[in-house]
Amino acid sequence: LLLYFSFLYRHIIAIEAGSISSVALIFMAMETTVITLLLLRRNPVERSVDTKSWAFALGGTFLPLLLIPSGTALNLQLGNFLMALGGLLAIGSYLSLNTSFGVSPALRKVKTSGMYMFIRHPMYASYFILFTGYMCLSFSWLNLSIFIGMIICLIARIFFEEKILRKSADYLEYCTKVKYRIIPFIF
Repeated sequence: LLLYFSFLYRHIIAIEAGSISSVALIFMAMETTVITLLLLRRNPVERSVDTKSWAFALGGTFLPLLLIPSGTALNLQLGNFLMALGGLLAIGSYLSLNTSFGVSPALRKVKTSGMYMFIRHPMYASYFILFTGYMCLSFSWLNLSIFIGMIICLIARIFFEEKILRKSADYLEYCTKVKYRIIPFIF
């Protein structure tokens, strides 16, 4: 929670100072939704005990809270558009998951509706969009290193999550219907 409140404070100050667009409010709403769902989530049927899966899950979840709203704006229009699109898609993904949301790889109820009708990991797809937008608005070498670390964590996280989800017959059936993980017709 300290990391979360620090993140909120840095971004509120940056919005007030005009050093980052107010579209960052969507990013803040997205992270607030994450914290809320973490507090309300249901207990899993099974949870990963693999320390690597936990490390990637924690990295993918908490690295974005280290982003600093400063640096060079590379492309304001593209950055604002991508942040708004990614943030709204992320919130839609969270609401589709509802209480099945979690940080570590775990088997909860398999979600197949809402955003999950199109790709198997819409939440991660939305992160890629949102954080690419953030980089367009607030590029720095520190933010880039956090962004790269987050991408590595999220890709690894997908494979660790699917490893545990594939223990469910419902998930295996879902995979036959929704073939792509993040990008339709590609991956």
